[in-house]
This record gives sequence, C-alpha cells and structure tokens, in this order.
Amino acid sequence: MEQVNLKHGRISMDLERMEVRLRGREVHLGHTDFMVLRALLLHRGAVVSPAAIRGLGNKWPKWDRHDETLAVESAILRIRKQVGARAIRTVWKCGYRVEG
Repeated sequence: MEQVNLKHGRISMDLERMEVRLRGREVHLGHTDFMVLRALLLHRGAVVSPAAIRGLGNKWPKWDRHDETLAVESAILRIRKQVGARAIRTVWKCGYRVEG
C-alpha cells in the first residue's frame, strides 16, 4: 500500500487530497506536476530518469523518448518555480533527485 503522506525537507504531499505544501503553505500544482513530484518524493535520494517518472503511474500520452524527456523537463521547471530551484537537482544525462 502506498504512503498517504510524503514529506521531504520543507515539502509535504497529501496523496489522497492531492495537496502539496511548502513550509505549511499550500502550493498549487497541475496534475502532471503533482505526479512528477510524487515520483521524486517516493524515491527521495535516488536519481529518477524521465522514463521512470513517466512509468510510475503518470497518465501521459504515448510520446517518443525525446518528447517524454521534454515533458518531464517542463514539469520540473514548473515545480521548481513553486517549491524552489534547489529542491530538485538535475543529474546530467540521468534524471532528477530531490534535495533536502
């Protein structure tokens, strides 16, 4: 059974309510951005590739690998604007990892 609440540093997620909070304040994320952040928090500390993010239950259209990577990159940019640029680290040519 999946965790209902995820927390990492200043970020907390309530998966049942589909809410994200930063230092207790609600952050509004779209569905795709929420699912990308969920994937990263479920695997906190590990590098998660764009393909793995897409494969973790995200309901995205069938894209080729290039489009998939761009979609994840766009989601990461939007998430960083909401929760802070330092929260998600890019691991060159591999994927992303949440930082404390």
